[in-house]
Amino acid sequence: MTDGRDRSTGQFGPGNSGRKKGSRNKLQAKFLDALAEDFETEGVTVIRLVRVDRPVDYLKIIASVLPKELLMPDSPLNDVSDDDLAEAIAIYRAMKDKKAA
Repeated sequence: MTDGRDRSTGQFGPGNSGRKKGSRNKLQAKFLDALAEDFETEGVTVIRLVRVDRPVDYLKIIASVLPKELLMPDSPLNDVSDDDLAEAIAIYRAMKDKKAA
């Protein structure tokens, strides 16, 4: 055979994958270009359709692109407990309700 395969096994020989060097990169580049072009023209519409017709998949997509952990390294709230925050929110709400009344 002229394609680099071993006639007895049908397998490609060492160092020969059967495709031209760089063809995978070219395919990936073409695919990503086509995907980007399609997203430019149809992205918002498709996102809206998925959100309405397939909300579970929509949420899975959102979860897949969000960071696994949200870090706020220099936040002044780092040393405030959840209980203290809840109390501060309750005070704020009470003040807001009193002002509205």
